[in-house]
Amino acid sequence: MARTFNGTTQTIGNLSGSWVFPLTMAARVFTPANETAGNTRSICGLRDVANGEEVFIDIVSSAGTAWRGRAAAKNSSSTFNIATGTNNLTASAYNYVVGVFTSTSSRTVYSNTTTGVSETTANTSSGWDVFRIGQRAGGTSTGVGPFWSGPLCDVAIWNVALSVRDVEEFGDRVSPIMIRSSALVNYFPLFGYADPEIDLCSGETMTVTGATQSNQPAIWFPRNPQVAQRPTTVSGKLLKSLQREGLFVGHGL
Repeated sequence: MARTFNGTTQTIGNLSGSWVFPLTMAARVFTPANETAGNTRSICGLRDVANGEEVFIDIVSSAGTAWRGRAAAKNSSSTFNIATGTNNLTASAYNYVVGVFTSTSSRTVYSNTTTGVSETTANTSSGWDVFRIGQRAGGTSTGVGPFWSGPLCDVAIWNVALSVRDVEEFGDRVSPIMIRSSALVNYFPLFGYADPEIDLCSGETMTVTGATQSNQPAIWFPRNPQVAQRPTTVSGKLLKSLQREGLFVGHGL
């Protein structure tokens, strides 16, 4: 399953933590209706609350006729350096956007293709301590920028720069659990069965504001899937729902 956002008020967040370079953010997104050229829709992002520095992935309307993925960094002076994909996302379908942030001077976006587009201007963004889905993170519990509109699922963060082969696997609808699993630090499938939504890596949760359950594309999971850490702080109802999805096998559930 997935979560659908209304594009005006609905988000999921915030998750507190600590993230550094290199890292990769990825998500599966159902393309919204076309909007005015230059309009953007936020997918997810990290922020340093104290200094306002960010890294995030979103999509931008190209000529008002199609959407393209972006990977962006913003420093404390509000300077944005953005890698924008040249490949149009498929209309009215699930696509993927992957942002690979290798260092302060390297960010690459994969916009529904394994041909990445890089931007290499130095940007000192760092110290991120909150994460948000459906909008860029704004503060400890707030967001900034445009909201996501439509279904969204399989939101993940790795503490490495994924390779082109890794991106290809994600694009082939392989679960993040099966892609560089030792480096997978946050994974929100967004099943929509319970609020808060759970991070299947850390066991931490994020509050859902209005986003509703919807259908997701078929995802490849391992035959006997496991997660990096079995959550201990969520309800039995949610654990049962995760087992129903095949993400928990055994564990006495």
